[in-house]
Amino acid sequence: MVNTKLIRILKAMQESELKQLDKFIASPFFNESKNLIQFFSYLRKLSPNWEEEKLKKEKIWKKIFPKEPFNDTRFRQNVSQLFQLVEKFITQHLSFTKEQYFQNRIIFYSKRYLEKDAKDTLKEWEAFEALKTEQSEQFYQTQTAILFHKSLLYYNVMTHSPSENEYFLPHFFAANETHFILSELKWACVLLSNYQRKPEFQYEASPFIPIILKQVAEKEELRAIPAIHIHYLIYKMLLNEDDESIYEILSEYMEKYPQFLTGDEWGHFAVFLRNYCIRKSHNSAKFRDKLQILHDKQLKNGLIFSFNQLPAPIFRNMVDIAIKTKNTAWLKEIILIYNDRFLAEMRAYLANYAYARIAFSEDKWKETLHFLNKLEKSEDLFAEINVRILYVKTYYELKEWDIVNNLLETFKVYLYRQEMLSEYNKNRYKNFIFSLHKVIRIEEYNPTKKSKISEEIMEILDNQLVEKDWLLAKIDSI
Repeated sequence: MVNTKLIRILKAMQESELKQLDKFIASPFFNESKNLIQFFSYLRKLSPNWEEEKLKKEKIWKKIFPKEPFNDTRFRQNVSQLFQLVEKFITQHLSFTKEQYFQNRIIFYSKRYLEKDAKDTLKEWEAFEALKTEQSEQFYQTQTAILFHKSLLYYNVMTHSPSENEYFLPHFFAANETHFILSELKWACVLLSNYQRKPEFQYEASPFIPIILKQVAEKEELRAIPAIHIHYLIYKMLLNEDDESIYEILSEYMEKYPQFLTGDEWGHFAVFLRNYCIRKSHNSAKFRDKLQILHDKQLKNGLIFSFNQLPAPIFRNMVDIAIKTKNTAWLKEIILIYNDRFLAEMRAYLANYAYARIAFSEDKWKETLHFLNKLEKSEDLFAEINVRILYVKTYYELKEWDIVNNLLETFKVYLYRQEMLSEYNKNRYKNFIFSLHKVIRIEEYNPTKKSKISEEIMEILDNQLVEKDWLLAKIDSI
C-alpha cells in the first residue's frame, strides 16, 4: 500500500491539514463508517515518517478488523471509500476560502431577493478584507468581485435608484483592469520562464503584453502597485537576461515589500530569481556566489520550502553550486540543519548523494563509491541520472575502462526507456555518453586526435551537453 494514490496524497498534506481531515472523517455528517474512522486514525499516527512495514495491508487490517481473517477485496473497498472521503475533503472543504464563503452567501441572498441580508454580508466581507495588508493578485481579484456584487446590488433600477456614492460600476471596471494587467503579467512571466528553462517549450506571448508593458512603463500609478511592478520587472529581466541591474532591484524587493504579497506569491517570486541566477551561474562565477547567497536567504526566510519540505531538485542545485564555489562546509551545514525537511523516504538518499559529490570534488574516489553504494534506486528521475553520471566519472578516474563502458551502455538503454524525459534532456545526456566514448578512445601522445575531439566537444553548445567542463578537463589531462 506504500505507493497507492491515497498514501501519496496523505504524505503531501501538512500537519494542520491532516488535523482538519481527521475531524472531517470523524463527522457523522460526512462519514458514517466507524471502520473508515479507525482506518484513518491508524494512518494518521504514521505521519510524518510513514514506515513501510506499518503500511502493509495485513498490518492495517489487524488494526481495523482484529478478529477477522484478511480479506483483500474488502480491504480494497475500504481504501477506495477512504480515498473518496479524502478527495471530498480536498474539493469541498480544504479548498474552500473565506472569499468563496462570502460570495456564496451573497449569491444565495440575492437570488431569494433578501437584499438587506446580501448588503450586510457585503459589508462584513469588506470589513474582513480591510484587515489585510497584502496587495496580491488574490487581493485585486477579491476587490473586483466585491465591486461586481456592489454594482449588482445597488444598481437595480426596478427597486433602487443609486446615489452617486453608490454607483460602483466605474470602480468595478478600474479594479477589473488592474487585476487583468496583473494576471496577464504573471502568466507571461511563467510562460517566458518555462521557455528559458526548456527551449522545446512552445512560447507565444499574449497580444496584450506589449500594450501592458507600455502602460506600466508610462503610468506611475501602475508601478506604485508592488505586485504589478514586481511582475513587470521579472518579465523585463527574463526578456533581457544581460541586464543584471534588474536582478539587483528585484533582490531588494524581497526585503522592501514583505507585507504586500502572500506567502505563495513570494514563493513564486523566489523561483523566478533562483532560475535566473541558475542560468547566469553556468557562465558566471559572480552569479554562482549570488546563487549561494540567494539559497541561503531563501532558506532563512522559508521561501525555498514547499509544504514545509525542502524539495529534492532545489537541494540538488544547492549541491551543484556548493561544489562549484568550493563551499562544501556550507553544504554539510545545510544537511545537518535541514535534514528533517527532506521527504522521509529521501533523507538518507539526498545526504549520501551530497556526501558522494563532496568526496568526488576532493578526489576521494573510493569514498565517493562508498556513499554511492549506499544509495537505493530513486523514483526521482534526475536524481537517478545524476547518480549514474557520478558512477561513470568515478570509475573513469579509477581508470576502470571496462566498467565505464558498461555503465555508459546501460545508461544509454536507461535513457531510451524514460518516456517522461524530454528529447531535449535525452540529447544532453546522450551527447555526454558519445563524447566520453571519444575521450576514452584518445590515444595517448596523439596530439592531432586529441585536439580534434577537443574541438568537437567545444563546438557542442553548453546547454546541449552535461559535464562539458569535466570532459574538456579530462582531454587536457591526457
